Amino acid sequence: MPVEARYMRSDTETVDSTTYYRLLTSNTTTSTSDTEGWSSSRKPTRGFIRAQIYVYHADGTEDLIATTDHIEVPEGAGIDVYSVSVGIPETALSTTDRIKVVWQWSKEASTWYNFSDAKFITEQLNTTILNAATWTIYIYAEFTSTWNAFLKQYTNTVKIYWGNSTYPSRIENFSWGTAAPEGQPYISKIQGITGMRTWGGISS
Repeated sequence: MPVEARYMRSDTETVDSTTYYRLLTSNTTTSTSDTEGWSSSRKPTRGFIRAQIYVYHADGTEDLIATTDHIEVPEGAGIDVYSVSVGIPETALSTTDRIKVVWQWSKEASTWYNFSDAKFITEQLNTTILNAATWTIYIYAEFTSTWNAFLKQYTNTVKIYWGNSTYPSRIENFSWGTAAPEGQPYISKIQGITGMRTWGGISS
């Protein structure tokens, strides 16, 4: 069975009138980002992000199959890489189905909002099964909080990055399809990263 690293790329594809960034087995060479935020009278020390994973069908419907634990992004850390593990259930697919990943943000890990642009989609997988697996998702992110003297409040932003070798945000252990014939294993070469913060039981 293919076991892959799927990269969040900076090139796009339009599916059913919605523009997605592509989620493929190779990365692009140009990075991009998405920023969301809010204003507050008190200075927050962190923001939160998480990802939701869907099966996207050819008729435009979709099924939510997993949501990651939230990731805490502290103020003052700059751009850093974070990882989170998520259990993916074995899921029957039609050959025209795709996998869709949507990033969300929150002020206090309670009410969640979608990022405006950070949604990703695979090609049609041409398989009948998404295998049960524990995915590890890596995402580059930062949180800032800046005092606005004119408005007399803090401007708070959470930002995520992806799309090149500097910010190789990705999913590892993405597994689909049936087993390979004996003697013809599928091999996935995955970049390693050191010095990362981790959530969801993954150790650095």
